[in-house]
Amino acid sequence: MLKFVFLLASMASWLLVGAALIYLSPVIAHNLTQSELTATWMGTLQRGGYYPNLAIGVGGLMAVIGTVLSIVGNFNLKQEPQD
Repeated sequence: MLKFVFLLASMASWLLVGAALIYLSPVIAHNLTQSELTATWMGTLQRGGYYPNLAIGVGGLMAVIGTVLSIVGNFNLKQEPQD
């Protein structure tokens, strides 16, 4: 049961990492292409309160937490007796 909790928490944290990457896609596109279109896109988003630093922090933290929980969950899987 404990393994299930760790793996479920790990999946939830990776879901948040994916959400952070989706939120960061305008910044990534702007940094890769730096076109007039992405500059307009970033300007519009920033006027609306777009704050990519929050996604970087949350995504990075959730990646670390997800990795730790995956390792703990996999370690518990190896320690359980097999039927």
